[in-house]
Amino acid sequence: MDKLFKNSWALFAGYALIMLAFGLQGNLLGVRSVIEEFTLLSTGILMSAYFIGYSIGANIVPNLVSKVGHIRVFAAFASTASLSILIHATFVNPIVW
Repeated sequence: MDKLFKNSWALFAGYALIMLAFGLQGNLLGVRSVIEEFTLLSTGILMSAYFIGYSIGANIVPNLVSKVGHIRVFAAFASTASLSILIHATFVNPIVW
């Protein structure tokens, strides 16, 4: 059991950081949408879109990984995630968000 944990601690630490970042981003988007006076419907759709994308990604990503490899897929999605948080700061529009 100890050997298993030693071999996979980085995976669990990375997942914990991703969930921490999502928690911070979720709070940021919820508070910012109230400050910018978005409607409750658009705020609800905005906050639930993450989980819709998470579900769609769980079905699409295995095909991408098998075609181009996990490193390229990770690089593409990491840069997309970085770009998305920058777009939230640049454009204040619920459709863009």
